[in-house]
Amino acid sequence: MSTVSYETCPACGKKQPGGHCFCAECGALMAGEGTVETRPDQAPGSECSAERQAAGKKGKACGWGCSVALLLAVVLLLFASFAPERRASPAFVREIAMWKDQATKVGDGALLGMLLSTDGKTLEVFVSDGWFSMPEYMRKRFARGMRAQFAAIAVKYGVEPDYTIVHIRDRTGAMVARDWAYGTTLQE
Repeated sequence: MSTVSYETCPACGKKQPGGHCFCAECGALMAGEGTVETRPDQAPGSECSAERQAAGKKGKACGWGCSVALLLAVVLLLFASFAPERRASPAFVREIAMWKDQATKVGDGALLGMLLSTDGKTLEVFVSDGWFSMPEYMRKRFARGMRAQFAAIAVKYGVEPDYTIVHIRDRTGAMVARDWAYGTTLQE
């Protein structure tokens, strides 16, 4: 007969086999904070084994596995929070501004302006009320053309063409269309 260690959850008070990272009942972090008692291990079919089966537990407690997984999760979160933010280069911003100037001069006033996101992957295009009088196929063609042109410029500055997104907005800023890798969507 061997001995098994049990911990009492500090939040709900339920006894858990020793070595668990989280309470099976309430999900609270155990982290060795509960009280620990040792009692003789019971034979299969006894109350302890039945409790384990009812809770869906099999075999021994996770022990070091949970500790390593928790440590790895914390380290990954720390690295992710300090990852450098990708910003659009000044040359990229200038090229988009030149394209905007050309497009607004050539058009019949339908295109009001453009804004580039700080990461250089999303382009906000502002259109006049004439957008609503265009047939649906022309609106989709316009959105696809804007994204194709934007992707052609963006790829020169290291942005993957599949990651480019064009949001088309009306005068009030409401999104009326979006074109991205998964197709064109018109908002009604």
